[in-house]
Amino acid sequence: MSYLEEFLRLLSSIDTTNVTLALEMAKGLPDIDVAYYLNNYKILYQHFFDEVFEDIDGEQIVQVNELKELDMSFETFERLSKPLSHLFSLQNLILHNHKLIALPDEIKSFVQLQSLSLICNYFIVYNYLIYKCLLLIFLAKGLKYPGLN
Repeated sequence: MSYLEEFLRLLSSIDTTNVTLALEMAKGLPDIDVAYYLNNYKILYQHFFDEVFEDIDGEQIVQVNELKELDMSFETFERLSKPLSHLFSLQNLILHNHKLIALPDEIKSFVQLQSLSLICNYFIVYNYLIYKCLLLIFLAKGLKYPGLN
């Protein structure tokens, strides 16, 4: 495991000690852009907890990491933000009424995701994840999936 992977694993923990360790570890690793990750967490925290502040701390990062459900309906963005890919505890993601044209590959990092709702989007690019989900739905209903022989 690389230093970056270990840093991200610790930073995405729901244990404040691990998050603090990640931040300390990064001080000795100039290749890790800590400011980038902290800014991403700050944006997420301010958005979902509706608080504005100068710097984010370990406890706030843990609060973001503990999020189980995100309802981001009606926020009208075209791409899913990469900072969201660090939310490993996420179980339910609701993205209704956006202008999403594709889902990033980072969505596969939501290993605990149980529900993904994408009503009223504009998908142009169907990545492999969406393809597999649609295929399973069609097969479960006994329907023929368009494009399959």
